Amino acid sequence: FMFSGIQAQALAEALMTGDTRIVLVANSHDKKSLIGAPVLHHGLLADGNSDNEDIMVHDSVLRVIAFTLISSSDLVEALPPPDKAIDMKLFLRNLKVFLRKTHRMIESSTGRPLTSCFFVRIDASNNVVEVLNKP
Repeated sequence: FMFSGIQAQALAEALMTGDTRIVLVANSHDKKSLIGAPVLHHGLLADGNSDNEDIMVHDSVLRVIAFTLISSSDLVEALPPPDKAIDMKLFLRNLKVFLRKTHRMIESSTGRPLTSCFFVRIDASNNVVEVLNKP
């Protein structure tokens, strides 16, 4: 699957190059519990083990969406046409359904499935500073 240039640019601006991200977590959390949590990128190993009580927040880019990969046809349907902005609420809702239905995304340090997602703002250190939207 390839995104159009306009779609790829819109996704990059919303999810990669600016200060906003879609993040995945293993358990249901309220908005406040995400604040201050570092966003772990694909391939980044974090200290911790299955007994670790600290929340781990995972960047969705390269896990469920990338320039030549999208993990579910429902997510494709939630993407905007080339001339429109992404409907983040719809995308998050479809992503949450995909995560909970398939349990394909696993937190390697705990073995728990990633089942929740949020649209967040991050700071220069890649820590969550604000939860903008949740499904």
